[in-house]
Amino acid sequence: MRSPVSILKEVWTKQVDEQEVKTTYQYVLELQDRLQETCEVAKRELRKVQSKQKKHFDVKSKERIFKTGQWKVESRCSMLTC
Repeated sequence: MRSPVSILKEVWTKQVDEQEVKTTYQYVLELQDRLQETCEVAKRELRKVQSKQKKHFDVKSKERIFKTGQWKVESRCSMLTC
């Protein structure tokens, strides 16, 4: 598989048919644009879902304030008798 840089080099040095390279190069540019757009859509949807999940969680959650030493945290190993 050729990289965009190698394709440009081939165009500049005229090592291959320009029509073939232009279509290949155009495909690479279009693919890059589609991937970037897809990534932006995925990020936007992720933000929506995260917001929805937070609202769902916050419905039954309660604010809790803990003081130092109030809870003893045991290591997982001691609970499982390692």
